[in-house]
Amino acid sequence: MDYNNSAIAEAIEIVKTVEVVLASNRSFRLEAVRRLKGTAEPQYDVSCYERRTLCKAPSETISADSAGSVTQFAVWTRVIEMPRVNPDSVEAALSQALNWLVTYRNNQNTPW
Repeated sequence: MDYNNSAIAEAIEIVKTVEVVLASNRSFRLEAVRRLKGTAEPQYDVSCYERRTLCKAPSETISADSAGSVTQFAVWTRVIEMPRVNPDSVEAALSQALNWLVTYRNNQNTPW
């Protein structure tokens, strides 16, 4: 593909996606991406998302509170505080991200 067109400011390719459920029963999705255009960053990076359950109350408000009669639904929220990885391969990027995830997110605490 030709990303040299000046209308394209940035392009990334999602190379591999892995979903993991930790022993704490928290679910995460790791997306290893390869940067094709637009940044001078490392060639590979990983985005991390956590599966969260939200609740919609009869009043149409949405929150993490499940009190009362509510409809529950799941969303993937980006884990912003995950450190950047600087690998030379997709597998190395995922390995670094997974090690961080197991070390810092394998607990029941949910920062809502």
